Amino acid sequence: MAAAGRPIGLALSGGAAHGLAHIPILEAFDELGIRPTLIAGTSMGAIIGAAYAGGGDASDIAEYVAALRADRRRLMARLWASRPRTLHHLFGPYRATAGQLDAEAILAAFAEPIPEDFAALRIPLKVVVTDFYAGREVVLTSGALRKAVAASMALPLLFRPVVIDGRGMVDGGVLNPLPFEHAAVEGGILVAVDVVGTPPVRERPMPRRIEAIMGAIQLTMRQITVEKLKGPVRPDILVDPPIDAFRPLEFSRAAEIIAAGQPAKEDLKRQLDALLR
Repeated sequence: MAAAGRPIGLALSGGAAHGLAHIPILEAFDELGIRPTLIAGTSMGAIIGAAYAGGGDASDIAEYVAALRADRRRLMARLWASRPRTLHHLFGPYRATAGQLDAEAILAAFAEPIPEDFAALRIPLKVVVTDFYAGREVVLTSGALRKAVAASMALPLLFRPVVIDGRGMVDGGVLNPLPFEHAAVEGGILVAVDVVGTPPVRERPMPRRIEAIMGAIQLTMRQITVEKLKGPVRPDILVDPPIDAFRPLEFSRAAEIIAAGQPAKEDLKRQLDALLR
């Protein structure tokens, strides 16, 4: 429950490694002694949101990330354990293009803070995924939580789709990178955290291949959010941490990304405190 009984809805965007900047935002809630009433997340926002909704503090999540970074041997062991043993395990029973990995296997290697099922969550969570063939977003709120989160992070560039109820699901950010409308609660405060960012500025005029692909995805997701903000549902507080200096796949710079979110944390604390008063 939020202070004074006023509910708070929290929306966490996708953004790959940028999503680590959600951690200091969650620290703001812990330091104010409040908890969101509802969380909605897409992709990396679904991962961080699920870990937090499972009952852990933001500091627990930060320590888990730091431990993985500090113990390189442990990190590599987990990646090795999730490796595909055969082409069938790599690509699964469905056709996929070269380079697409199993999102469920990768998530399972690092999913300790995430409960197996939605029923185990202490805060209600909405996980946004994209039904590929239906061309629509799907909001998951019950059943197998880790499968739902794996689907929400299944960016086709990296992962093959995750099948849920016989449907091929891909990254929720394809259609809804910042699902703030799903976090709205009646009479409450709506907080949305956008960590998608824009491509880092480089001196060279020609972006490299992966940089161009990821940058194009960022620009598309950013524009979707811009258009959504013109609609009838708008956040009371929109948090936009300064993470543009980092590439979306720079998980090796986790500590720097988390540190970059600290000023946004302090700003959010001031805004939340003012609204709750």
